[in-house]
Amino acid sequence: MTETPTPQEALDIVTATTQKARTAYPLPAWQPPLAGIMGAAIIILFGLSDDRGDDRLWLAAMALGVVFFAMMCWLWALQRKRGIKPRYPAQQPIEGWKRGLWSVVPTLAFIIVSDLGTGWMHVVIGVLLGGYLWIGFARQRAGKWPY
Repeated sequence: MTETPTPQEALDIVTATTQKARTAYPLPAWQPPLAGIMGAAIIILFGLSDDRGDDRLWLAAMALGVVFFAMMCWLWALQRKRGIKPRYPAQQPIEGWKRGLWSVVPTLAFIIVSDLGTGWMHVVIGVLLGGYLWIGFARQRAGKWPY
């Protein structure tokens, strides 16, 4: 029996759907901590491989980077499949300099530390940038995006 809903029922359906879409999390709960830990591990492994000249650490960092990239692509596809259309960074409604900092600061910090730092400096920068990723994705998951 396919009855046409009354205007009030149609409004209730639309309201319920809108509320469900607004309260849906764009990212799974495990994604922010995993992204932070993986990001920190990549930087630490790259730094330690450079210090020790160990190709196995470099290969492990590259493999972890590929896994990180694949995870992020899979999550992006999952979001789109669920009906959430993620914005590209260029579409974020924030000032351009803030958007640029999101990409430039971690890259510059890694380059500076790779050239100047050794040993524990890589660990410190890796943990700081891993926390930066964790907080950024946690804010995006909580809906507090943009900053």
